[in-house]
Amino acid sequence: MNAPSLNEKLSVWVLSVVAVVLLPLFPIYVEWVKDLRGSVKTESLLLTTAVLAAGYGFSSENNWFRSAYLLVFFFSVGYDFRAAPHPTSPNTSYETVHFVHKSSYFPDNSKEVLSDVADFFTSIKGWCGGHIPTFLLIVVALLHMMERFLWHVVFDRRFPDWIKVV
Repeated sequence: MNAPSLNEKLSVWVLSVVAVVLLPLFPIYVEWVKDLRGSVKTESLLLTTAVLAAGYGFSSENNWFRSAYLLVFFFSVGYDFRAAPHPTSPNTSYETVHFVHKSSYFPDNSKEVLSDVADFFTSIKGWCGGHIPTFLLIVVALLHMMERFLWHVVFDRRFPDWIKVV
């Protein structure tokens, strides 16, 4: 039997990312589309992040990835339980994260290149600090995509496992 080509390995990796990383994010997408303002509740993002981090952590075969998933899990659960008004309080409003693209996040051609790069990274840093739940979800997704890359491209594992190579 011939060894699979790089193209075949990459296609297996992409299939695994779609099935195991993107598909579980579908409820977040539905909530985002249903909200006319294009926002998602912070608790939805944190709950999804915690569940994915726990699931990926249990299936991980590498202690570095397992540790990272565990840290993200505890951080997202801890962030979700920070001091907040009681849900039955009349002044309670759900915190939401808005996914609005602002032109200030991207370099402006009228400035110098170095200034543009500095502004871009400053805006990314500001966005991450202001969108911690979204940032944590992206971290978990990227971690698992990297782990899947190792499994399917470097170590040449099939996906799904029950598919036999003929």
